[in-house]
Amino acid sequence: DELRGILRDHEGAAFVVPHLSAIREDLRRASFWLANDADRMREAIIERESTMSTGVGKGLGLPHAKTSAVNGILAALAVTQAPVDFASMDNEPVRIVFLLVGTQDAKSQHVRILSRISRMMNQNDARERVLAAGSTEELLDVIQDIESQLN
Repeated sequence: DELRGILRDHEGAAFVVPHLSAIREDLRRASFWLANDADRMREAIIERESTMSTGVGKGLGLPHAKTSAVNGILAALAVTQAPVDFASMDNEPVRIVFLLVGTQDAKSQHVRILSRISRMMNQNDARERVLAAGSTEELLDVIQDIESQLN
């Protein structure tokens, strides 16, 4: 349940958007929740994306970056209402977006979480359940259930 834990802040607020409509605007607002320097965090994500698309296929986007603009590992999950062109490896648009941002010194945890997300979302049933979730709590419950099945 590591992923569910980092999808919440220290006060229990969820960084989960089950029906994202305007991806840039919603991610801009989300970045203020997540970062001690939202502009630098966004720049790090954009710079990382410019080197190679993080659209990994099967409708999944995994934008991620390492930066000093955050104080630890931060994650957000969004499900878009409409497919988004992510220049994915399989040329399919994205509807599930996991954003992961960490510090430079948290490389192993960063890679471990990215790997875990990839394994979870590699299952068709898991992606369908994420897309069908109707609320933040339902989406968090789905993630917790999928994650527990990996153990």
